[in-house]
Amino acid sequence: MSNNTNQLTLLHWNANSIERQLQIFVRFLHTHNIQKAFFIKTHLIPNEIFFLYNFKIYRFDRLDRAASGGVAIRMSLRLKHTLIHTTLSPSLELLTIIIQI
Repeated sequence: MSNNTNQLTLLHWNANSIERQLQIFVRFLHTHNIQKAFFIKTHLIPNEIFFLYNFKIYRFDRLDRAASGGVAIRMSLRLKHTLIHTTLSPSLELLTIIIQI
């Protein structure tokens, strides 16, 4: 992996329950210097606390009683970014981020 400061490393991951695989996930992020990660099937519930040190986590949790679905974006605090609020449909699990380069 290059240490090029003009390089942005992205990850898209089907988590299938992010908490169950958290140790593997964190190790992978650090090993590969991932600055931005996209997750599907996080299986988090709205009142559940989930964070990673030095990163901003944006979430859209499925509003079911049981943990299922959901999406999240993990952003490095070193990347200047803005969350865009979208209201296309309440049932659409969607997050939008603008990264300033």
